[in-house]
Amino acid sequence: MSRVRFVMLAIAVAATTSAAFFWPITYSTGIAPWTFTEEQRAYRDRFFGSHVERPLNEGQEMRPRW
Repeated sequence: MSRVRFVMLAIAVAATTSAAFFWPITYSTGIAPWTFTEEQRAYRDRFFGSHVERPLNEGQEMRPRW
């Protein structure tokens, strides 16, 4: 077996093993990990900014000012 095939096989085995190990850990709680409580959602909106897009005033498009 050539070295390239051996490395590809080793990477595939490692990816499969890690997926098989972390899948039950991630989904064992029974709830989706991407769901947030209202408190967490409010904190995220304060930190990253609201997901609501604000209207652009005239001249505020994303273009250079030169």
